[in-house]
Amino acid sequence: MKEQARPHSIEEELLRCRVKPEERLPARSIIVQLSGRSFDALLDAPTAERPFDPSFAKSMVKTLSYLAWWWQSPFGFADRTTLSMLLPTQRGGAHKFIEFLSSVAAARLALFTGRILTFDCMLFCPEDGGLAVDYFCRRQQLCSDTAVERYLRHVLEQSGAQSDAVPHIVDGLGVEEKVELLRQKGVDFDQLPEWQTHGVCVRTVPESTAGDATTRLTVDLKLPFDGAFRKYVRSACGPG
Repeated sequence: MKEQARPHSIEEELLRCRVKPEERLPARSIIVQLSGRSFDALLDAPTAERPFDPSFAKSMVKTLSYLAWWWQSPFGFADRTTLSMLLPTQRGGAHKFIEFLSSVAAARLALFTGRILTFDCMLFCPEDGGLAVDYFCRRQQLCSDTAVERYLRHVLEQSGAQSDAVPHIVDGLGVEEKVELLRQKGVDFDQLPEWQTHGVCVRTVPESTAGDATTRLTVDLKLPFDGAFRKYVRSACGPG
């Protein structure tokens, strides 16, 4: 069956269902988005490994794994600076939940990195599972677009281009043009590590062992992309 297009953009749909801090948490599943404060500046610092820092990325995935296990998230997604999760129904006020979730995430990341880092947290409460699927597909697309951009800027700087001239070279180029320019510079984007270009997924999966109900945490570093990723997300989040 052909999927019906949404009447509004994903951003508009999310804005409509964003949970305000002063509200109580609705009796439905919620999408959590934890955006790192000033993570871009941290990862662009001279001491950081570029275009991607494997150590920091590993710490982000470990933090997401801890959060997903604590809140029994059926689906979580980590990209370079943002952690996202689908959570089952929560209770109480949104403000306290946001503060608690943000503090737990910051504490775990600080433990893994040895740095004091903080997150901004937003909650969304979609009326159907389809928007959750759209949200995670959008996060992966942004992850891919960011990877193209970062690799191209890095390759241009490594080839001798002045750092202040790189934005003038890159700005205005479409994604396919950037991928082609990378290819001309000897970088095959499709062969880069999937955790950089496709993101990382963390899931809690119910299972039965010797008649006992248990939960298994899975981390997927090799995610599919585009339509195949939509099917992958749908299997965890519901129809979309």
